[in-house]
Amino acid sequence: QSRLRIRYSVRCESDRLALPEQKAPIRKDNLWRQTCFEAFVSDGKGYREFNFSPSFEWAAYYFGKYRTGMTPLNVEPPIIRAVAAPLQFDLYADVRLDDELLTSAQPWRLGLSAIIETVAREKSYWALAHPDGDPDFHHASCFALQIPGACGP
Repeated sequence: QSRLRIRYSVRCESDRLALPEQKAPIRKDNLWRQTCFEAFVSDGKGYREFNFSPSFEWAAYYFGKYRTGMTPLNVEPPIIRAVAAPLQFDLYADVRLDDELLTSAQPWRLGLSAIIETVAREKSYWALAHPDGDPDFHHASCFALQIPGACGP
């Protein structure tokens, strides 16, 4: 099994973050409306979007093209772990990648992003790269990391 393992770190006073209440690790839509961490993986044919909430809820979608053809991605639930310290919040996400992606000979493009909400209800948007204008994590310019293809199952 090939897995994508990610650690997101937010350096700030963790009691300033609006963190959703921890729940059972179930699939849920619209996690981006509050503090949420995301990963986008493309093999050039389409892309996968993974959402990881500090509540342990999660979502996974496949898009055939930019923001079109969204369908739920059939994956096993990711393993999510959250660790709050006085000056830092870390979220660890571990998700199994699907065989179609793993056997693709095309290089993968990876985009990592986060929506951070404070207790004052202020939101900020973070990514490895941003397009001009409003935040749009689906934009191809956000897929800033390249990983060689055909890693194998």
